[in-house]
Amino acid sequence: MSSDLHTLIQSAFLAAKKKGLPSWFRMNAGVLKNRLILLTDGQFDEQKYGYVDFREFLEAHSDLLRIDPTTKPITVELIDQVVGDGEQSSDQSQKRIRPDLWRAVTDYASGRKYVWDKERNLVLVANDQVSDALPRLPTINADDLAHWRKLFLAKHRDSLEGRDLEKAMRWETEGLAINFLPVLLRQSWGHEFSANVRERLSAWFRGNAITPPLLELPAENPVRKESQSEDLRRLVIQCVELMTPQELEQLQLPASLLTRIRIVK
Repeated sequence: MSSDLHTLIQSAFLAAKKKGLPSWFRMNAGVLKNRLILLTDGQFDEQKYGYVDFREFLEAHSDLLRIDPTTKPITVELIDQVVGDGEQSSDQSQKRIRPDLWRAVTDYASGRKYVWDKERNLVLVANDQVSDALPRLPTINADDLAHWRKLFLAKHRDSLEGRDLEKAMRWETEGLAINFLPVLLRQSWGHEFSANVRERLSAWFRGNAITPPLLELPAENPVRKESQSEDLRRLVIQCVELMTPQELEQLQLPASLLTRIRIVK
């Protein structure tokens, strides 16, 4: 359990790192808790692990976190700032595969045949207007997907136990959706699945002696998105500070936000 919590905490900081935040390794306790809640689909609650409050939870992980109690709310800092994210942080995994190529490889359930138009570098669906004689792209089948799942679980089986192992095995054998995987494996599966799709496309273009197109779209700039969010946050704070008592009484907050807010002692 301690190992799982360590991994979860590191994942929360890693998410901030991937957004390009310059001080990704340092955040206030409330932000960290919200990240833990998001990573676990709302399931995280320190009391489930036997801690009285979130402050006690943080102190119990002093080998991983440094607490600064002089700030309000308190600030926590990741001690070891070398977070091992492997393939997940590589340039390749940060890029998104072209949607038409992605669909051509992964859309096995529809029964469509996807072909490659070499003249226009386009994916087409073979039909009455589009010749099936064009090179057919390597759409996976159910056996391919089952094989990918089996290899993935084999790599991670030793890190699982109890309920998590049962969930992962059921996910593999029954071919369930990603949300049936233990939370800590979902991101890894997403990256591995993308890597498999990318490799399948690359091998197909090589095998057919076709000059491959640009497989990925340029990565989005997460720094700009974070900046926009911070600008909006500051604007909301300024508005609240200027509100009259009557305006404050009329202020409506989402119920989902209220349920996430807990005082960090």
